[in-house]
Parts: sequence; C-alpha cells; structure tokens
Amino acid sequence: MITDLSEQSPFFTRGEVFNYGPVEVPEEGRVSVPYVGEIQVIDRSLAEISSQLDEKLKPISSTAQGSVIRSGRISRTANVIGEVRKPGPVPLERDGINSLDLLSASSGPNGLEHLYKYTLRRGGRDYVFDYQAFRTKPFLVEEEDLLSVTQDTGNRFYVMGSIPRPTIVQFPVPSPTLADALGAAAGLDERRSDPSGIFVFRKGNPDKVYVVNLKDRALSC
Repeated sequence: MITDLSEQSPFFTRGEVFNYGPVEVPEEGRVSVPYVGEIQVIDRSLAEISSQLDEKLKPISSTAQGSVIRSGRISRTANVIGEVRKPGPVPLERDGINSLDLLSASSGPNGLEHLYKYTLRRGGRDYVFDYQAFRTKPFLVEEEDLLSVTQDTGNRFYVMGSIPRPTIVQFPVPSPTLADALGAAAGLDERRSDPSGIFVFRKGNPDKVYVVNLKDRALSC
C-alpha cells in the first residue's frame, strides 16, 4: 500500500490508499511495482521490504509512504488507480474481461468520462488512450495490468473576447460543436459581440484562423 497526498504524484488517489496487489511472488523472488520498479522480497522481512519500497519511492515523490503486508494464496488480478471512485485490485474471475469491464469494476471516473485519459501499463510499457479510443476499442485485460485514470487537460478550450466572462471551459460533451462551446461559456455578450466574426484558433495549427459567421443561415441547415 502507498499513501501520497501530493496531486502531482502518480500514486495520488484523493486521500485514499493506493493499493497495488495482492502480488504473487514468482520463483526468482522479485516483484514489480508500477512506477517503482523491481523489489527483492524472498528471504527478506516485511520491514526490510517496506524500507526498500520507501527508498525507491523517494525519487518519484518525496511525500509518498509505502507499507507491505503478507497475503495468502491470491487470485489473478488487475489494478485500477487514479481518478476513479473505487481504486484498487480487480479479480479476474473469468475469461474475456476487457478494459471497459475493468473500468466499471472501479465504479468509473470521478467525473464525466470524456474528461479523462486512460493509461494502461503492461510489461513495463505505457499505452495512453483518450476517451474515444478507450470507449470504441476495448481490449482484453491481462493479469497484473494497471489502468491509470487521470484528467485529460487537452479536453478544454479557451474563450475570450465579447463574452460575459472569458474563461477556460471543459468539453461539455465528447465532441463539442461551436454551439456547444459557446453555450458552455454562457454565450455571447449581446451588447458588444458581433456574431458574424467568431474566430477559432486550434492548438495543432495556431497560425491558421477559422472565421465563422453565425448570421449565415447555411450554418443552421
């Protein structure tokens, strides 16, 4: 178990304990902990293992603290961590459990699903999915998979100019239209705004400016 109150830490779970495991120890006596690496556990006391875990945590987060407990024979599991309602191990009690089943077992994200990104750690490699990819292309879960759910800072846009309040707005829906975006930003300032000149700048091509005329009747067809 790892506790960490730092929001920048990969182990941050909003005050809840980050549980990884139970983990079955292989014959070589080493186990792998996400973001920490391998730890030797055979022929060592729980205190010695906990001490090594704390040492390996220091370069990752100065506020993280770990503890180790002994378990009996365990079932096959995967883990879900991060911004979910019920982080922790998920037993793989049947064949064919996929990524959506795994997310459902954690009761889902703390907020709207499209505002998060989903990172699968498998065999020491990370695979990152946005909401659309995660929802439309579920994959089979393997033992010891780790699914991390974190806020997707790319799912937001900036609104400025002749509006009631310039602000940063999260996507109200997975694929918002211009109307959705303006609605989420409380619309235009009717006294100062010119609906014939709405300018859209995109992060991927900041030098190109899209001009939208909301007075154009063709837009409503």
